[in-house]
Amino acid sequence: MNDKFMVYGYNSPTDGKFYINDFEYSYGEDYRSVKRYKEYTNAGFNVLLLQHKNEYHGEEWETCSTKKCMEEAYKAGIDKIVLGDTRLKDMCIDENLLGENGTYKTEAELLKAIEDCTKPYRDMPGFYGIQLYDEPRWTKLHSYALVGKGLKKLYPNIYLQCNLLPYCGIDLIAAETTDDYSGYKKYLDDWLTMTNLGNLTFDEYFFRKDYLQGSEGGSFMTYMLAAEACKKHNAVMGATLQSFACMSHAGLHHRHVTEPDMYFQCNMAMGFGAREIAFFTYMTKIKFTLHKESKGANDSLDGGAWINHDGSRTRLYYFGKKVLAEMQNFAPTLFKYKYNNYWMSFPKGVKHTDVIDTRRIVEPHYIDESCDIKVKNSTGVVMVTEQIKVDGSKGRLFMVENVTNLKYQLEGEVQRVTIDLGALADGAKFYYRGKEVKKNVKNGVLRLVLKNGDALFIETK
Repeated sequence: MNDKFMVYGYNSPTDGKFYINDFEYSYGEDYRSVKRYKEYTNAGFNVLLLQHKNEYHGEEWETCSTKKCMEEAYKAGIDKIVLGDTRLKDMCIDENLLGENGTYKTEAELLKAIEDCTKPYRDMPGFYGIQLYDEPRWTKLHSYALVGKGLKKLYPNIYLQCNLLPYCGIDLIAAETTDDYSGYKKYLDDWLTMTNLGNLTFDEYFFRKDYLQGSEGGSFMTYMLAAEACKKHNAVMGATLQSFACMSHAGLHHRHVTEPDMYFQCNMAMGFGAREIAFFTYMTKIKFTLHKESKGANDSLDGGAWINHDGSRTRLYYFGKKVLAEMQNFAPTLFKYKYNNYWMSFPKGVKHTDVIDTRRIVEPHYIDESCDIKVKNSTGVVMVTEQIKVDGSKGRLFMVENVTNLKYQLEGEVQRVTIDLGALADGAKFYYRGKEVKKNVKNGVLRLVLKNGDALFIETK
C-alpha cells in the first residue's frame, strides 16, 4: 500500500451476540458474513483485524471463529487479514520468556513454539499479519521484542500490529525517568530500538465529555513525540483514532464522535505523518455492565461506533466513509513526503500555558521560531506541520489546522487565520479535504476561514 492508507477497525464484525451483566442476547444475525465484510470495505477499511471475540486461542482450527472470519472476509475481497493469537500475546507479557530459568531456555525453543502457534493459519488466503498484546507497559518491551523478532525471523514479510500507550503516567511507560515527558520519549525510543520492527502505532482519544479535547495537551504530546521518534528511527507511524463513546472507561467519559471531530483527528494524523489508520471501534463493543452510580454502560454506548449492536449503520459510518475517501484521494500526494517538524500559533499575547487544552505541552515549538511560513492574526490555536520529500528532492508540504477547542465550533465560531507564505507562495498548491483547491494569495499572504478541526495542506516548491 505504497500510495494508500492502511485502514482497519477494532471489534470488526462479530457473531451478533452481546452481553448485559453476563446474560447473552442476540439479534439473530451472524455478522461474520460476506455481506457484512463488504459493508466494512465499502466504508473505506482495507485491512481486517481479528481480535476480541474473533481472535485465536489454539482451539480446533476447522471449527473456530477465526477461520470462519478469514474465509468470509477473503470471499468479500479482503486480502490483508491481521489476527490476534492469545498464545503469542501471552508470550509478549511473559517477563521471564527466554533464558536458563525462563519459559523457553533457548531461542530455538522459542522459535519452534512460535512456529507451532502459527501453523494452522499462516497459509490461509489473505493472512497478512499478527496482532501483539495491546498497549504494552515498559516492563514488557523486552518480551515483545523477542516475540516480534522471532516472527520476523520465521516470516520476514509478516506485518506485526501493536498499539502502544498514549502519553500517560510514568509508572506505565518508563523507568529511571523523573517526568511523563522524558518517560514517554524513552518508551517510544525503547520500543523502536528494542523491537527493530520499523513501525510505531499508538492510540489517542481526544474527545471526552468533561473537556472536549484531550487532556490539557496530553493528546497533542502523543502526536508530537511519536512523530519525532519515527523521524529519528525512520519508522512508519500509525494512529488509532476514536470512533467509540462510553459512559465510563478507566474513569473517563468519552463522548460521541462528530463529523468535525473526525476531521480534527484525521487531519492531525496526516499532518504528523501517520500512514496507517485504525479506529476503536468499528462495531459497538458487545459487553455491558450496569452500575447504579453510572446508570448506564461502562464499556461503550450504542451509536458510538460505525455499526450498532443491531447491525444498523450509525451516522459516523456515513461521514467517516466520506472522510476516509478524501484521505485516500490525497494519499498519492501526501505519501511523497515524510514528517519533519511542527509549530503552534496562539493569538497575540497568549502562551500555551494560558489555554487549558495545551497547558501540559512541554517545550512547544512556537510558529515564530524557524518556521518558513508565518501564521499571523489567528483568533485561536493553530497547528502547523512540515513534511519534506521522501526522495530528498526539493519541496515541502505544510499543514495548517485549526485546533482550537471544538466546543467553540458548537457555539458557531470559526477561526480567521492570516498566513504569510513569503517566497514560498510562488507555485504553491493548496489541498482541502482531499482535493486541490484554488486560493487567492496576494503579495504572499493568504487569508483563511477555518472551522475547528479543518486543515489546509500547502505544497511548496
